[in-house]
Formats: sequence, structure tokens, C-alpha cells
Amino acid sequence: DPGSQPAPWQMGAEEPVRARLLVDGEHAGWAVGQLGSDAVESRHQDGSVVLGVTVTNRSAFRSFVLGFLDHAEVLDPPELREDLTAWLEALCGA
Repeated sequence: DPGSQPAPWQMGAEEPVRARLLVDGEHAGWAVGQLGSDAVESRHQDGSVVLGVTVTNRSAFRSFVLGFLDHAEVLDPPELREDLTAWLEALCGA
């Protein structure tokens, strides 16, 4: 049950931020299974979903998002999206 214990990205002391994540149709079912149906903000005709979660551990959220490879995109907030982009650029030496 996704609601039985906090998710890793909710086990931190950082300022809480509401994250919105677009997951493509190929991975939407798994993502909803991990986050619970309460996280679903919208479903699209192509099978993709927009999920909303509260994040207090950005590193753990980044790991979750990266697990989708190119099948997910952080939509909001801009600073969380920028954090992920900056981390990837630093990793690549850009």
C-alpha cells in the first residue's frame, strides 16, 4: 500500500514543495501504483498522467524521477526542475 509509510522523497527536512510530474503512458500504471491514485492530477488520452506529490527530500525525488529515464518530466515547480537539470549537467561535466 503506497500510503502505509512515507515515500523517500517525503523523508527529509527540506522546505516542502509540491512537485508535478508528467509520466508517459508506458510507465503511468507503475507510477500510479507507487504513488497511489490520490497523486493523480490528470490523465491524458495518450495514457500519460500528471502526478502531484509533496517533496521534502529533493535527492530522493531526483532518484525516483531518474528511474523513468526519458519517460517522465518534472513540470513544476521551476526550481525543482532546475535542480534536476543542474545536477544532470554537473554529472555530464557540462
